[in-house]
This record gives sequence, structure tokens and C-alpha cells, in this order.
Amino acid sequence: MYIVRPIELKDLDDIFELSRLVTFINLPPDLEILKKLITKSVEAFERSDQDLSKNYYIFVCESL
Repeated sequence: MYIVRPIELKDLDDIFELSRLVTFINLPPDLEILKKLITKSVEAFERSDQDLSKNYYIFVCESL
């Protein structure tokens, strides 16, 4: 079974490993950039901005 959920900072190492295996435009193999992107997503879920263009959401698919 799989679930789709919001990304969390605990996912950083796994996302970084994935970014090193597969080339994605929006998933650069750079630990600091990925940490910033994840942080932006966590913040958007915690307190979204009324201007929706400022919200940045990342989801992950997790195997249970």
C-alpha cells in the first residue's frame, strides 16, 4: 500500500539520494537547495499565504 503525504525534513536524505540517481529539473542533487525547498513546503503547509503563488508544496509517495 502507498500513501501520498506532505514532505517533511526527515525525508531530506532519501530525497537527496533519489536526486542523485535520477535527473529531475525540479529535484537538483544539491543538499542545501533541497533543504530550502523542503523547508518552504513545510512552512506552506503550516501557514499558507493568501497569495497562492507564494505557497510551495512538495508531496512524497511512501510505501507502507
